[in-house]
Amino acid sequence: MNIEIITIGREILDGRVIDTNSAFFGQQLTKVGHVPRHFQRVDDIAADIHDAFRLAATRARYVLVSGGLGPTSDDITAEVFAKFLNRPLADHPEAREAVRQAFARIQRPIHDTQWKQARLPEGVSILPNPHGTAPGFTLSCDGVTWFFMPGVPREMYPMFLDHVLPQIPPDAHFQKWMWMTHFTSEGELQHRLGDIIASLPAELSFFYRTRFPENHLGLSGSCPTPELKKSFAETVDRVSERLGADVYSEDELLTLERSVGTLAESQGVFLVSVESCTGGLVAHRLTDMAGASKSYWGSFVTYDNEAKESLAESVGLGEPMRQALEKHGAVSEETAAVMARAGAQQFLQKRPAAKVLAVSTTGIAGPDGGSAEKPVGLCFLAISDGKALLASEKFQARPGLARDQLKLLFSQKALDLLRLSLKA
Repeated sequence: MNIEIITIGREILDGRVIDTNSAFFGQQLTKVGHVPRHFQRVDDIAADIHDAFRLAATRARYVLVSGGLGPTSDDITAEVFAKFLNRPLADHPEAREAVRQAFARIQRPIHDTQWKQARLPEGVSILPNPHGTAPGFTLSCDGVTWFFMPGVPREMYPMFLDHVLPQIPPDAHFQKWMWMTHFTSEGELQHRLGDIIASLPAELSFFYRTRFPENHLGLSGSCPTPELKKSFAETVDRVSERLGADVYSEDELLTLERSVGTLAESQGVFLVSVESCTGGLVAHRLTDMAGASKSYWGSFVTYDNEAKESLAESVGLGEPMRQALEKHGAVSEETAAVMARAGAQQFLQKRPAAKVLAVSTTGIAGPDGGSAEKPVGLCFLAISDGKALLASEKFQARPGLARDQLKLLFSQKALDLLRLSLKA
């Protein structure tokens, strides 16, 4: 089933607004087994919009259009569509009532310009817009079903989910599987999986999505026959076996930080982060999801050596910290170990009967500060429960990464070390 998406507005083309609508359409359609085949982004120019409609009509079964339904002079989508259909543009009684109710709802007067939103091509049906003033509309004509929606996401999203998506038949045979990997490259993954991908039947597709420092891989396709279902299942097993420990999740909704939080909550473990080179990024990522307080206790950003010593002294670990700093330096396995232990003991002073895992990060994010012995991109991490060192890792990033990339990569390592410790 060919589905095309058209987003209208100069603000999308000149960069004032990022086209999140197309991404939303694609994400929601994929859930019901349809991947849009074409996307068009069009300026607020009548001839260009008309050309976009003409092209879409030649190749799509469903066309989703967002933008250009408002009251201003550059909102010309309905007018152009009427000319494309060679139909009159006129007041639509149901749309007019929808506009009237919208302004009554927000308790604002209706200026004459607002009624433009009720002038629609003859024969269309209204799509309700409870979150704005411009109603959407739909029409099936010459084998193509058109859906027109506002460009404002908070208005378009519910309109699409409630009134458009239910009109697009799902593919009952569609299957999809995801592998969330990290610390790998697309080239390496392609090398490892190339033979599997090459052997796929034409009905199945393999895809990559890079979100540094992660690479997400997916398998999807329509499987109406037993043979295709078997091929899909066998491919999932082969890929999972080949990727092994590089996969942290096979659920695209389960981010690494959510995975860590879920594991900690299920085990009644509280998490603490003691950060130097990541500057609080581990804490930010763990608290960037609702309900984080159920498993996350707090953070210590001990960037300067004095801050590291102060934290350690507060729990009676001042001398071990001073020795680690003097003998091995701030960026060392020994310092990371004392940092993690000090963070865990800070928690245990408040809740001595509870379980805790503290993770520490100390490294060199650059671009300066590296040496032959300790180059930029080096990071030491540790996990402690306050009594013992449970895990530690020395990590060296590849050359050429920017400071913000290294901080993100170090935080990813810290979260993964927590995940592995919780699963141990």
